[in-house]
Amino acid sequence: MAERQSWSIYIEASGDQWDADGTIYRPNDDLDINVISTQTKTKLADGSNAFVNPETKSVKEPIRLLWLELTDSDYNNLRAKIQAYIDAGTKVKIVDHNSDEYIGRFLNVRRIWLVGIEDTEDLEAVFERME
Repeated sequence: MAERQSWSIYIEASGDQWDADGTIYRPNDDLDINVISTQTKTKLADGSNAFVNPETKSVKEPIRLLWLELTDSDYNNLRAKIQAYIDAGTKVKIVDHNSDEYIGRFLNVRRIWLVGIEDTEDLEAVFERME
């Protein structure tokens, strides 16, 4: 398997500052970055549509991060890091390989078992974007 790339991780400090907290592996499965509209569509009496736009125009959907075929040590280290963020309720900033920033909190982390692949461990985490 090719060498894994990493993304930088920062944890929130006081005064809107971010402290570097190392890296996490770049996920190696498809990554959807979605923004969902909050507007609603209503049918009017004449059959036409009207759209209602609340003050908050859109919401950022959580990101599902998936790491496949990790070695035991990589799996254990990555899971422990994400679990520590969850347990502490840490606000995290992830900076990806394109310098895009994702700010939020990890909501869960779980082991994935892929059928037919032995001697590797797979991990999934959900990252709730807050900004």
